[in-house]
Amino acid sequence: MKNMFYAGVFVLFVVFGLTAYRQSEKANVFREEKNKMHQALIKMRNQVQASQVEISKLKQIIEAERKNTEKLVQQAMQKK
Repeated sequence: MKNMFYAGVFVLFVVFGLTAYRQSEKANVFREEKNKMHQALIKMRNQVQASQVEISKLKQIIEAERKNTEKLVQQAMQKK
């Protein structure tokens, strides 16, 4: 009877061990996917920030060109 008890406990340990191992493997796969998505998100955020800086620079250039064009138009009107 004692041997049956030990065998039962051994079987339970093996089953729980295998179940825990499978869960651990699934968690590792999930963690890797999550890390990849997080890295992609960080990369996208960096690209968005770079784009926003570029947009602000282009806006400044456009504004300077608009002012320059207005000056040229005013000078042309004055010469007429």
